[in-house]
Amino acid sequence: SLPPLLQGALSATNGSGVRLVLPRDDGQHFVLSTGALSAAMQTLDEDLMRATESEGRLVLENSSRARTILDISKSAGKIQALIALPLRQENQYLGILWIGFDKPHAFTETEVNFISTLASQAALAVANAHLYESSEGGRQRLQAILASSPDAVIVTDRRERILLINPAAEAIFGVNAQTIMGQPLVNVVDKPDLVNAIRGGTQLNAPTQVMLADGRTMFASSSPIKSADGSLLGQVAVLRDVTYFKQ
Repeated sequence: SLPPLLQGALSATNGSGVRLVLPRDDGQHFVLSTGALSAAMQTLDEDLMRATESEGRLVLENSSRARTILDISKSAGKIQALIALPLRQENQYLGILWIGFDKPHAFTETEVNFISTLASQAALAVANAHLYESSEGGRQRLQAILASSPDAVIVTDRRERILLINPAAEAIFGVNAQTIMGQPLVNVVDKPDLVNAIRGGTQLNAPTQVMLADGRTMFASSSPIKSADGSLLGQVAVLRDVTYFKQ
């Protein structure tokens, strides 16, 4: 979604270049840019990020007035005017969106408001990307843990449909996760007392022992998954093969 925002900012202002700069954890920057002067503008990225993070929006209509605020000579005289806006989401500084001009430029209120709107949209897109990256990283870690766990794990939703089943559970029930996802629990597990244990139907969700048809003994425990307001979202059940200990 970001390239169209940059192109829109450039077209609406008749700017010479536009850059979106996001600091990364490794000290480098993620940059998107377009326009004839976008490469020359790079020399001002660091200074503008520091200025906008502490002071907010920066508008310079003529480079001759910039000396007390910004060393604009770093651009070798190519940048004569600029507008830079911080990207923020929930008070978190994400980076900047800024537009450079090759000659002095008088910014109208309409231009400033439009660019501010684009900056807000860019900040939202960046924040969503960060959230996705964080949740995807967590999902991959969880997937690795579940895949390596010797215990069977089954997660169901509030309507008792299968949301997740790990390889250990697949082996116990002789099923394939891809084919049973979304199916009712009773269609996958045909033993009533085990279904009851997975549902959390035992008193206070206390762990229970269940004997399988092949003689194995499973130690089953279940916990509810609740939302912030306390409503039930589903159940997570863990089944441990305790046959060896029973023997």
